[in-house]
Amino acid sequence: MADQVVASLREMILLGEIAPGEQVRHEQLAEELGVSTMPVREALLRLSHEGLIETRRGRSYRVATTTREDIADIYWLQSNLAGELTARACRRVGAPELERLDQLQVEWRTAVADGDVNRLETINFEFHRLINMAAGAPKLVDMMRTTLRMIPRSFYSRHPEWTDLATPRHDAIVAALRAGDETAARREAEEHVREAGELMIQYFDERGYWRAPAQG
Repeated sequence: MADQVVASLREMILLGEIAPGEQVRHEQLAEELGVSTMPVREALLRLSHEGLIETRRGRSYRVATTTREDIADIYWLQSNLAGELTARACRRVGAPELERLDQLQVEWRTAVADGDVNRLETINFEFHRLINMAAGAPKLVDMMRTTLRMIPRSFYSRHPEWTDLATPRHDAIVAALRAGDETAARREAEEHVREAGELMIQYFDERGYWRAPAQG
């Protein structure tokens, strides 16, 4: 239960549904999420360790302020990790993995045509997970997972430009893997993540996310 509450609250914070600087009341959140206050308290504590929640005197909580530079830094790190993992995957990926990536791209295009955003999120996750695991670098994968916790999983499917950008990038990544071209694989993976970061910053710009923290 606590894991589900953590995931839900993290997504709400990262999407700006709970504004930076906003005071968080665990009783209200428990009611909104349909759970008791215990898992909410535990979730807020765990999110404070991730830097998303600030604890205050009197056991009160606020959403931590996130700047445009913070988002850019997260994507800079993720871009470099993605590039390295994809380049390393070039040395290890085999026919079964390439066949599965091709299949995922077919499924991706079907989901795009159907407007199935949930399926797109699932396919995207599997696509990148397959490549990351093929790299044979578990510590780098752990670091990548840490950066991914700072990015809302449902964000990309909400942005109309995402699939237009992601489809050709995925194609180019698969082509580089098949050719064993580490330079191209690194470049395409890094650009893919960089474009995603630009979309997220644009998304928050349009919604006035970078406002001053609430007082009181």
